[in-house]
Amino acid sequence: MRPTLKPFITQYVVVIAAALIPVAITAFLGIPFNLGGPPGVVRTNVPAATNSS
Repeated sequence: MRPTLKPFITQYVVVIAAALIPVAITAFLGIPFNLGGPPGVVRTNVPAATNSS
């Protein structure tokens, strides 16, 4: 491996991780918060949708 390639790969991986970490945190914390619990759990206290038109 060329000596200049290792710092480039390291910086590339850091940039990719820095871009993906906020997305992952938003997805794994935001979705359960908006759903009121983890996805896939059956909720009995959710009111049924009504169509008044």
